[in-house]
Amino acid sequence: MGTIIEITFVTILIIIIIANLIASNYQKEYRQMHNEVNLSGFEIAKLITNKFCDEEPHIIKKKTWRFLDYYNSNRHVIKLNPEVFDETNMLATFIAITTSTELIDDNKRIDIIHKLGSFLLLSFYLLIIIGALLNNYSLINLSLIIFIISFLIEISYIIKFINNNMTSVQLTDLLNKEKILEPKEMLNNFKNFCFIIKIASFPYNFINYFN
Repeated sequence: MGTIIEITFVTILIIIIIANLIASNYQKEYRQMHNEVNLSGFEIAKLITNKFCDEEPHIIKKKTWRFLDYYNSNRHVIKLNPEVFDETNMLATFIAITTSTELIDDNKRIDIIHKLGSFLLLSFYLLIIIGALLNNYSLINLSLIIFIISFLIEISYIIKFINNNMTSVQLTDLLNKEKILEPKEMLNNFKNFCFIIKIASFPYNFINYFN
């Protein structure tokens, strides 16, 4: 049983490493491409939130870790990295869309799944440190199980989040109308990008709950 847990844990780590490598390639590629309408990440986030929110959130520029642009539901604030807030390239476009669509009602309803996964991930870090200090294999094993569960929960959240975005007629119509993501190919690129960056940032995205 222990061996199966360890193999699964290592497999997930490899998946996360591969996702980070792909994400780095995406960063290089999409920094070189600009959206047709020359809108910054801030302007795109504002456009989307105006469409979907009765009460417009504050959109602020704040330096964070890679791919940790975030909507704080408690403060009703969207935090964008400077390279997303100010830039008009497709990297900024994709991240601004991903972050601002967290305010869509369907996505707000599934946020509890994301919070549960983040809580379990934080528990993993605490338990594995305590287990290592006490040289307690059972505790370390338990922490690995919690990590695996948190990853599966996060995958479930990511799939639901992307599905909500891709099936939202209002969102896709808005992106087409404003020529932000006009060709169908670009919408598919956005879907793939969103999936990869959320997996890549999985090990540390719980940090957002302390910002």
